[in-house]
Amino acid sequence: MLRSLVIVAFLTINSAVVFAQEQEKIHVISRTVEGEIRTLYNDTLYGDIKILGAKDNYITSIEFKQKGKKKEVFSAEDIKRFKQIVPFPDRPEFGVDEVYFESQEDPNNPYRKFFFPIPEWK
Repeated sequence: MLRSLVIVAFLTINSAVVFAQEQEKIHVISRTVEGEIRTLYNDTLYGDIKILGAKDNYITSIEFKQKGKKKEVFSAEDIKRFKQIVPFPDRPEFGVDEVYFESQEDPNNPYRKFFFPIPEWK
């Protein structure tokens, strides 16, 4: 019994350490740039995106403005994903032309969603 408890405790601690190592600090574009969002209904909207709230490894909200319309604020509960086009002066720093983020459940709280980086736009 004690041996099983020790094994379970070890596996739990080990998996928490591995998970913490996998979540790198994200690099965000802090100014307004061109991009697109994918709505919950799979519509694609094009406009300007600005990151409003970012933590170490996720984004909490964005501001989106389509041409000729008012600015809107979206959280990960409101849209599926978004992509930003990296402006030319920042491309060497980012190493890519575009960055992608997807709405996903918070690993620590399944009732909250945030935007996490993804490697490609699907």
